[in-house]
Amino acid sequence: MRPEIIEQVRKMAEARNRGRKVKPGPWSCDETPPDQFYVGLEQFNRGEYFEQHESLEEIWVVELRDIRYLYQGILRIGVGLYKLRLGNYRGTVNHLKGGMDYLRPFGEV
Repeated sequence: MRPEIIEQVRKMAEARNRGRKVKPGPWSCDETPPDQFYVGLEQFNRGEYFEQHESLEEIWVVELRDIRYLYQGILRIGVGLYKLRLGNYRGTVNHLKGGMDYLRPFGEV
């Protein structure tokens, strides 16, 4: 993970520990996702599942709104496919199921 992302997460955790409430705003389907989202999707589509995990992790760890679960769902499915390549069938099923659980609230469209 890039150092600036780690620093941003650290600051968010410090604010939480000091009792500051962070109220995330709403998100809209009209929003343009961060560039890193498209990088992660391209990596996923090329079968670069380890790399897509790194790319999508950078955006979900700093996102406070529910859209973070979309990023996590895609990430977990990619990890499941990575586990399949390694022959880890239990890990495959667990990650695919977990990814689907994250994506389910977003509907089928």
